[in-house]
Amino acid sequence: MSGSGALPGWRAVPCPQPGPGEVLVRVAVAALNPVDVAIAAGRLHDGFRYEYPVTLGRDFAGTVVATGSTVSRFAVGDEVFGWVPIARPTIHAGAFAEYVAIGQDVAIARRPAGLTRATAAALPLSGAAAHTALDAVNPRPGAVLLVAGATGAVGRHAVALAARAGATVIATGRPDDEPSLRALGADQVVGHDAAAAAAVTARHPGGIDGLVYLVAPPTGFAALAALVAPGGRIATTVHAADVEALAARGIAAVNVRAPDAPELVALLGRLTIEGVLSPTIDRLLEAAAIGDGLARLASGRTRGKLIVTIG
Repeated sequence: MSGSGALPGWRAVPCPQPGPGEVLVRVAVAALNPVDVAIAAGRLHDGFRYEYPVTLGRDFAGTVVATGSTVSRFAVGDEVFGWVPIARPTIHAGAFAEYVAIGQDVAIARRPAGLTRATAAALPLSGAAAHTALDAVNPRPGAVLLVAGATGAVGRHAVALAARAGATVIATGRPDDEPSLRALGADQVVGHDAAAAAAVTARHPGGIDGLVYLVAPPTGFAALAALVAPGGRIATTVHAADVEALAARGIAAVNVRAPDAPELVALLGRLTIEGVLSPTIDRLLEAAAIGDGLARLASGRTRGKLIVTIG
């Protein structure tokens, strides 16, 4: 944290300065994501170099307080939201800070009027992942699509987007999740893993048209992928798909990664204002409780996003 560094567990670091094409955002709120748990646990060391001090946090909402040279899309005072991409090959900057510098051409957009800061911070990374996954499976009206991991932030967006496309949506969840999933557009709510496979097979013995798989670790992926009929499509955000093996079965599979495109962030904001997406906030946390939030997220008990007040 740049500033007083008074919060327990926080460290005072110099305030970042916006370079050419970058804006400096004073962060008001930020959101926890599963990737923060993975980074904090050191699980990304195989693919990234940690540049210490590492700041956690990806999603944010706040106010532009300075602009670098060549910035044309934003001005001081703009209310914005977005997410901080992990800059390969290092993990370093994050949104759990008073200020973050981010390029104007990456995952940042103006916050629409009517979209609160907390809702905006709950939206970008999970919404981008869901939108990208739905693009990959491209559900046509009437197609049967299974969303595994539907109760998470990405899954809820995926259910809503699939329903908007006219698909028949099967969502995995617990019995007490059924009302909220049906409100998002799910036609059927089934259990997890073996229970899901049995329920889907009973209703669709000839197979289904698509699978969006969002569960980590992906222990149940093979059983659910087996439900997809030849000619179907699979998208997963947890790198669970063996693309070549599935292609041999006549199934197009994609391991998706959310693109850090400003146009997509802006689209997610519009879809939320229009009521297509409705981010669910599990709870609001003070900055000093980020550690508790990480533990709650790692436990799998969350139903929606954990939002942290920063500024």
